[in-house]
Amino acid sequence: VQTCALPISTVTFTSPTSSTSWRTTETDTIKWTVRDNIGATRCILSYTINGSDYTDLLDTTFWEDTTVALSYNWLIPASAIGSNVKVRVVAYDDIGNNQSESRS
Repeated sequence: VQTCALPISTVTFTSPTSSTSWRTTETDTIKWTVRDNIGATRCILSYTINGSDYTDLLDTTFWEDTTVALSYNWLIPASAIGSNVKVRVVAYDDIGNNQSESRS
């Protein structure tokens, strides 16, 4: 029996909600879930301020589960005051497929 590897099915933020107001110099918990039919192996959490290049917060987690819930406690930088801040998760599976989700 051969397993057909589909692209990572979903990356879903569970926190923050889409209406979250980021408060600089405070810690906010970012939570997300990754689902994949063959198992995810890597996850990168990053952020951008005002559309600049993304800065990695977390590049970790080598697992091979089909559903994984992760979280990261982020100290929001003072440079984000009055800015458009966006976080992004990119997840990879065992054969290199990837899927991303962003939240402002």
